[in-house]
Amino acid sequence: MRNQLRTYQLLLLIGSLLIFIGGCSSTPTEEDLGKTQALDAIVWHGGSTAALDAETKWGDSLTIKSPPESQPGDFMIAVLVTSDKATVRAPNGWTLLKTVKDTGQTVPRRGVRTTIFWRAWGRDEPESTTFSFSKRTRGGATLQAYANVDTADPIDAITVATEDQGRLRHFLPKLTTSVPGTVLLGIAGILSPQEPANASSNMRFERVDRSSGDAGSWGAGLALYQSEPRANAGRESGRYIDSSAETDTATMIFLALKPKKCFTCDEGNDDLWIPANGAWLSGWGNHGEQSWTEKVEAHEARIGRKLDVLHNYHPVGNLPLNNAEKAYIRSGRKLFINWKPAARWADAAGRNATINAQIDQVGRSLKSVAPAKVMVALYHEPEDNVPGAGQATDYVAMWRNVRSRWDALGVDNVIYVWNVMGYLGHEQLYNSHALWPGDEYVDWVMWNPYSRGENPALWEAKIKLFYTWLIENSAPGHNYAAKPWGLGEWGVAKTNDPGGAFEQQYYRDMQAKLPDYPQLKLIAIFDSNTDFNYYIDHSSAELNAYRALAADPYLNQPNPGP
Repeated sequence: MRNQLRTYQLLLLIGSLLIFIGGCSSTPTEEDLGKTQALDAIVWHGGSTAALDAETKWGDSLTIKSPPESQPGDFMIAVLVTSDKATVRAPNGWTLLKTVKDTGQTVPRRGVRTTIFWRAWGRDEPESTTFSFSKRTRGGATLQAYANVDTADPIDAITVATEDQGRLRHFLPKLTTSVPGTVLLGIAGILSPQEPANASSNMRFERVDRSSGDAGSWGAGLALYQSEPRANAGRESGRYIDSSAETDTATMIFLALKPKKCFTCDEGNDDLWIPANGAWLSGWGNHGEQSWTEKVEAHEARIGRKLDVLHNYHPVGNLPLNNAEKAYIRSGRKLFINWKPAARWADAAGRNATINAQIDQVGRSLKSVAPAKVMVALYHEPEDNVPGAGQATDYVAMWRNVRSRWDALGVDNVIYVWNVMGYLGHEQLYNSHALWPGDEYVDWVMWNPYSRGENPALWEAKIKLFYTWLIENSAPGHNYAAKPWGLGEWGVAKTNDPGGAFEQQYYRDMQAKLPDYPQLKLIAIFDSNTDFNYYIDHSSAELNAYRALAADPYLNQPNPGP
């Protein structure tokens, strides 16, 4: 038995992945995937493999190098094959997707186990990942990285099967996808009595690298095959894996990766004001003008163009919409407002009759301009007001009370904006997700990145941290990545050189790099000297730099209004 154990070798067979996009005649077109379905095409970002084989012998863990091409926000899948008696443990942050084992009859009391984990890849990830086993085993593994997978809900469909008799050809179970644009992965762990333990597949547009062990030894092959993005949703069947010799010990897993929603596709989304290309330019200016209308006109005169989306604030007791706002909306302009229903969130959570009446009054006012939409942020920057305005539970209760009352009034023309600071000094509160009203209550996510002081950071450095945090922390129940994002406020103030070279470079940096952050679909400048002096015209050179940003085609959407 000991000799049998030593000769029983689990050897790795990895399917290296290659996506064929664009050059193949059957590849889905942009019209198939982008325009009609508003989905981004899934793209492979590389893979890596590792094995405990005849040379490295048995082990109680296996370390795999991270794919060098992987990027923050990627969907990372880990597949491991071991003996059926060895369970696999992953480090913190990995989610178990599926484990399947088959003992079969080919080798008495010997079988294979295939285990799959996944995670959303973050920034500053380790160069390698170690998976541990419940008992010593031989085995192999692969890590594969994909961009544009919906990391909040990455698997559209999955089916599993094991073999019931000795065969050379092992069919993957049938699979039905529900959305277009999925990428199919066929995964097999096969115990084969003949070396090399070859496996092949009829999945189209793939390259397969094969490895084998000592001739005559038992081997277990791990094969991972990938399809091109599927143009349509529907049933997938007839896929198979071939082994080098007949075996009844095999696990077959067939899954479909779900593409994330696309916020850069050609048609956009008019219902939620998601522009097809680029981002909306918004802003609020205050250089001492008396009325909001005067502020709007003066700011637009400074920047030399109309805003795509007007912006206004309504503190506690100041109920929207005012007459000027209604006039702009009825003339065809878009409006984004920040409104604070109450100084204490609990007072707006449903038990205060006076506040409820005000909420209803605002709801009727918003409804009066329908079918025109209005973008509403309910009590922006809440994290800076915990516990002054209440606890996070009070904030969520306030939000849901407002939403339920407006729904009851038939107010269906509001785009709901969750507008936070995005300052990672509040990371503990963000990580709890306690301020998130709920996926079904929020349409947009915005935050307010300011760069100020004597040594402020350039635009990309300010924006990247929270942008990445939102990607890494999206999951069902707090699916930030499923929403369009915006900068509800932003500005730059180099206190020891207002209007100087740094502030000019800040706008140029933003102009150059904004397209690299495609989920940002609105930017709203705060052209005011409140708290810090964020004026955009300390010097003519600064104003010209901002005007160049505002004139960039990326920030010029059609029909900003009269």
